[in-house]
Amino acid sequence: MSDRLAEGLAHHQAGRLDEAQAAYRALLESDSNSVDALHLLGVVALQRGEVDPAIDYISRALVLRADVPEIQNNLGNALRTAGRDAEALVCFERALSLRPGFFEALNNQGSALRALGRFAEAKFVLGTALAARPSSAEVMMNIGNVLKDERRFDEAIAQFDQALALAPQLAEAWSNRAAALTALGRPDEALESVTRALNLHADDAEFWVNFGHALCDLGQFQGAKNAFEHALSLRADYVLALYNLGVVLVHLKEFERAIEIYE
Repeated sequence: MSDRLAEGLAHHQAGRLDEAQAAYRALLESDSNSVDALHLLGVVALQRGEVDPAIDYISRALVLRADVPEIQNNLGNALRTAGRDAEALVCFERALSLRPGFFEALNNQGSALRALGRFAEAKFVLGTALAARPSSAEVMMNIGNVLKDERRFDEAIAQFDQALALAPQLAEAWSNRAAALTALGRPDEALESVTRALNLHADDAEFWVNFGHALCDLGQFQGAKNAFEHALSLRADYVLALYNLGVVLVHLKEFERAIEIYE
């Protein structure tokens, strides 16, 4: 391992992304075909939310070494973040063909299948991942996500509760638990659950939509309006937030703006 790579990894593992990025770039300048530098620059970019550069760097690494399962898996993660789930699924399948039973790729494959609406396959894959690592709160949460999408809300809540008992910092589990509670007509519990999610991570547009849903069901329409507008400030093209903002505007008798939102 080169000194620059070791330096970059030390910074990266400590969460010092700027310093890690600088070390990886220095390595790439000295060796333009460094697979490690390209791959890890992509991972840093993805952690920063810079999705297109992440895809570019990791794809360049794969041109040089297509037989590394971690690189295939991380390209899949970047493509999923970009909403390109079908392409991501191919990457996870390639990672698993290179390393059967690769836990992270199994978990990610299950999530990609869920995003594509292939729920039975998603549950099978996630069940395989959970059998391999029975204490994985993230896999439990992902199974709960599938059950929620299937409208099996009580079962979904049970999965989220199991996940949160192990990892109470899983903000996504708190938020999706709230969505299931809202669907069951339990808005007070939903509001409490999604508030836990927002206390952990306030920059997720989906959390704000779930917060708005709970407020709307409690008749707190102005608060719901603020929540949906905040979701849109985080993700301007979020159609579900737009739609629900329109619903709330009708309740508030702001009909002209509601028409604009629906259009």
